[in-house]
Amino acid sequence: VMENTIAPEMNVTKSELTEEDMMAARTAWAYFQNNYHEETGLVNSVDNYPSTTLWDTGNYMMALIAVKHMGIIDEGTFHKRLKTVLDTLAKVELYNGVLPNKVYNAQTLKMTNYENKETKEGIGWSAIDIGRILIPFSYIQFNMPQYSKELHAILSRWHIKELVKEGSLYGMVVEDGKAELLQEGRLG
Repeated sequence: VMENTIAPEMNVTKSELTEEDMMAARTAWAYFQNNYHEETGLVNSVDNYPSTTLWDTGNYMMALIAVKHMGIIDEGTFHKRLKTVLDTLAKVELYNGVLPNKVYNAQTLKMTNYENKETKEGIGWSAIDIGRILIPFSYIQFNMPQYSKELHAILSRWHIKELVKEGSLYGMVVEDGKAELLQEGRLG
């Protein structure tokens, strides 16, 4: 059963998921199962290609939450996978020790470029990708307080203030060895 919970004061309607809805959800979840790395808890951004971004990891975490609520996975599987991905995010190397790199190898956790080639320096960060992963983090914080310690371990390392300049969101771009802030999105 899915509930419309946008605003509590609104007349909430419930609708049952159809078998077709459940088949679509199981098919979508199969992608995450087939591209999951048990050691790291990360999922490939592209089928059979061990590269991932925070945007993709945010997508995976939202899918994980959804399939738990739909009963596609059990509580034990959910908590094991969630703990693994959170523990991984708490230990990934940060670009210049400031924020997560734009891309990581989903198997090795090494910082990479977009061709999935390891780079010790990293290629910068994406404010939009970081914003994306904060969505499931927020859900977890409000609905699963037992993971507060893990979320704190992740976010206490990140220098979030580096994302905002004069009210706009900024990412870091590295081209030809030069790092430069680049405004991302239009709202900040």
